[in-house]
Amino acid sequence: MLRGEELSTTLASTPQIVLDGFLFRAVDLEALYGFHQTPPYPTPRPLYSLGSPKNGARFTPKGGPKSLYMAVDAETALAEASQVSDIVLAINPTIAPAPTTPKVMYSAKAYLVTVLDLTLSANQSAISTSLIELTSPWRNVVGVAPTQELGQAVFDRGRYQAILFPSSKKHGHACVVIFTDRLAPAAFIEVYDPHGNLQERIP
Repeated sequence: MLRGEELSTTLASTPQIVLDGFLFRAVDLEALYGFHQTPPYPTPRPLYSLGSPKNGARFTPKGGPKSLYMAVDAETALAEASQVSDIVLAINPTIAPAPTTPKVMYSAKAYLVTVLDLTLSANQSAISTSLIELTSPWRNVVGVAPTQELGQAVFDRGRYQAILFPSSKKHGHACVVIFTDRLAPAAFIEVYDPHGNLQERIP
């Protein structure tokens, strides 16, 4: 993958796409309501974007920008949220599936006007990356992972509100990381719940 100034310069001319539709997320019930807190959250925050910079994520280094990770379909969202069970089954598919904690699945209407599409091989080639690099494990990388350096560079460049990227858990499917501080007027993401039980919109 390109790095430093070369990467930043390339991102200045890499094409942008518009993403207009529904995105999906699955989160632990405990995390959504903050049951580990005293007291729990007064209201749930389904679009919370501070967890990634606190703990690190695929395109977010620790201390990096606010980042909201979602999937383009519900099946992928659930796969991304069930990584521990998937790892156990991959090691030994004959054993019973590992139990999973309660999760909440929801969707959100998104209108993102400047998105970097890394599902396209042409854009991968432009920044000298590949499907393998984009989906490789990042947690055990010493220092900043290549994808985290890319995510920081995309945010710093200021041209993009989000990155569309291949899912590492569901081949042929995609996820989105939204840099919520880059959502200028017209762009938004809003939880869909006609019953009004789960509400949040950014900005």
